[in-house]
Amino acid sequence: MPEITQPKAQSAMEYLMTYGWAILIIAIVLAALFSLGIFSSGSLIGTTCIANSGFLCGTPIAHGTTFTASIGQATGAQWTNVVLCFVPNGAPAPSSCSGYPSVTAGNLQSGESGTFSFTLSSSSPTASGYIWAQYDEATYTGLMSEVATVTMKGLTPSSSSTPTSSTSTGPTIPSGIAYYANVVITNSQSSATPAPFQQEVQIPESDYSNYISYNGVSANFEFFSSSGSVIPAWIESNSSGTLTAWLNIAGGIPASNSITVYLGFAPKSTNLLSSSGTSGIGEAPQLSSTYAQYDDGASVFLNYYSGASSSGWTIAGTAGQTTSAPSGAPFGTNALYALNSIANYLYTVANGQSTNMIIEYYTYINRLNDVFFLENSGGSGQMARQGGTGWYGLAATQSWTEWSGPPDSGSWSGEWVLVGITVVDGSATQYLSTTLGDYGSELGQNPSNTYTVSNNGNYFGLIGDADGSSYEYWNGVIIRAYPPNGVMPSVTFGSAAASS
Repeated sequence: MPEITQPKAQSAMEYLMTYGWAILIIAIVLAALFSLGIFSSGSLIGTTCIANSGFLCGTPIAHGTTFTASIGQATGAQWTNVVLCFVPNGAPAPSSCSGYPSVTAGNLQSGESGTFSFTLSSSSPTASGYIWAQYDEATYTGLMSEVATVTMKGLTPSSSSTPTSSTSTGPTIPSGIAYYANVVITNSQSSATPAPFQQEVQIPESDYSNYISYNGVSANFEFFSSSGSVIPAWIESNSSGTLTAWLNIAGGIPASNSITVYLGFAPKSTNLLSSSGTSGIGEAPQLSSTYAQYDDGASVFLNYYSGASSSGWTIAGTAGQTTSAPSGAPFGTNALYALNSIANYLYTVANGQSTNMIIEYYTYINRLNDVFFLENSGGSGQMARQGGTGWYGLAATQSWTEWSGPPDSGSWSGEWVLVGITVVDGSATQYLSTTLGDYGSELGQNPSNTYTVSNNGNYFGLIGDADGSSYEYWNGVIIRAYPPNGVMPSVTFGSAAASS
């Protein structure tokens, strides 16, 4: 076996010494870095926001004492009155966002997100926790959901740009409003509503018993948009704990979509009833102690007659307005009338008739001779009659179809009847109801007592048939937009919140 020479041994020792010192230096550096916490688990994680299933969280930024992220929900449901809050790690699951850093998010549709900022109480280098959401959904209020897990790095001042300010979708509150609730109106149809659109809203008074006050002569609430503009609204009735109102939605409601308006409450001692249509809220004429004192129906509907004025109606022959309609008139004793004799009628421009619409009114059936017709200003058109036989019409061009029989087992004479007419794609169909209920309730009732005529005119008329010396009466005439496919958009109310 050959011997190791001196030069080879010296070379090996020099090799070991050189790399030994290098390894020792590396070990010392690693030990120093470890002592500084460089290899701790927290130092390896930046600022993150990991969304739970059904939720959205992205672009997180930690800056100073502020955490900012894009947060949303994709649960398939609509959220209202949303409050987002940061719950630190180790805290129990919250029952509300009260007491935690939070931001008001307004409403969040499924698939919608916004950018929100939370100001935290600590500026420690790292922090972790959870984003929770408090919200209302359908008939449920005060729901809580864990949205995302958050880890933040660098909550110390830096030279980087200031984070995006939180986005608040809360509304501008009109003067005098102390509390408000979100009102989400959803059009489930694949076509948009007309614009403007008259939306029926039924307020559940028990849900707002601490905030709402209404007695016919005083009301402390109004509807408004996100910009704080008052929405023209008209109270139709107040019965069995449900307050029914109609809103004029100027821009309509998009197809398969929702809009949010707001129900605002002033102090209960405040009266917001008004006939202006631009402030407060109006009501049907018979609801106030002075007839039509707060009636703003002309600002809400496409065409309107309550009896307070005959403006807009052209009168021919023995026809006009009376303040002593037969008893039982649902809209008070003011009514239009026409004598049952040739050429006695009234007509008005049917605004919106070029599109689909609904015409509603109460009529006093007398001698079975009340007639509805669509005509031109010369008196001709297509007509349909409620009962009776024989006709001595205004012009030779009319055509009409009679109902085969009365809608009830009574005489069908000397009684008030609720009439609804749908004008859809150029055809008018009429429905009867002897039950004097709310507007809108008659559509689809008594389907055997209907008629359909082709609509070829721009006027809506009322006429007393030429069959005697009795008078016909019409009370509370309303023309409003026809909802898509006849389906009124649904309404969901949120809980009341303070305006400040």
